[in-house]
Amino acid sequence: MPQSNSSSMGSGHSLRSKGPVEASNSATTCHKQAAKWTTDEDTALIEYLRLHIPGDGTNFKKQTWHGAAAHLKERFPEQLGGEKTQPSCQTRWTKLKSSYHAVVDIKNASGFAWSDIDGAGITLEYESTWTNFLKVHNGSGLY
Repeated sequence: MPQSNSSSMGSGHSLRSKGPVEASNSATTCHKQAAKWTTDEDTALIEYLRLHIPGDGTNFKKQTWHGAAAHLKERFPEQLGGEKTQPSCQTRWTKLKSSYHAVVDIKNASGFAWSDIDGAGITLEYESTWTNFLKVHNGSGLY
């Protein structure tokens, strides 16, 4: 009598389901497409949030973020990249605030000039000053 092999190794079938085994490759997991923001969409988000500042003036409520996402979807039906969702609106707002604070830090730093067209306009003459500034002010290197 032939011996039974209780292992499914080398077989195309599962021992439990008796059906074909689908090989899953974790490298092919799907990720949501990242939202791509235009200047007009950034402006619309900021304007929406400005009109919906909470009574305590601190943090926006979850319903405000949902409203912002709906507003963007209505105003920009042909959006680039992934959909502008409640989490993506919150993330974008955080990045915009971070950029704003970085620019304010540069404007207030001694030895730097700011132009809305050219940004910080750091030249080789101020390279060491800029390098030291970046050590203290993370995120300012984009400008």
